[in-house]
Amino acid sequence: MRAFVLRDKGLFARQVGVDENKNFVWREVEADAPMVDAVRAAVTGSGPPSPALTALPRPYFSEVCVMLPPWLAEVTRTLRQGSAWFIDYGYADGAYYAPARREGTLRCHWRHRAHNDPLILPGLQDITAWVDFDALARAGAQVGFAVEAHATQAQFLIAHGLDEVFARTYADAPDEAARYALAQEVKRLTLPNEMGERFRVMVLRTS
Repeated sequence: MRAFVLRDKGLFARQVGVDENKNFVWREVEADAPMVDAVRAAVTGSGPPSPALTALPRPYFSEVCVMLPPWLAEVTRTLRQGSAWFIDYGYADGAYYAPARREGTLRCHWRHRAHNDPLILPGLQDITAWVDFDALARAGAQVGFAVEAHATQAQFLIAHGLDEVFARTYADAPDEAARYALAQEVKRLTLPNEMGERFRVMVLRTS
């Protein structure tokens, strides 16, 4: 992923620099051609209701995966028949670059706490960004894959028998504490404010 910012003066790449106190800081430089092309395709090519670049507020911070098409081509290079599964935090249907999401999806995790400053705790914290599933589908089409399935994690699990598995396991649980723990696990996997809608599942199959 590469970080960028839209300002009144145009599109800029965000890079990491060092200030006079030897602290990491953000620097902004003019976006190169690959980033310009990737941002334009990501923001305007993800389908309605995705806004055009000019409709996004300024400043607008976000991320784009410039190397997604060649990466996907490489990891699926030896797959002659079958499918590739992707399950992760993400957005689809034009929601990744929504106007209200002007701080992007870059997140850091340190000792079970989340924040959005990747320039502190170097080498210690986890740094991640959410997946643009619209871009993933377009990249798949470029290398000969069709979207076989795409759903939220809750939709996917329920469609594949979660209710039956839960009922059977719940009935076999040894005591009330085990049944309670099982119910909590299912809630965590399916509720909208937990993993149910934050995680998405996309299956790309060779066409």
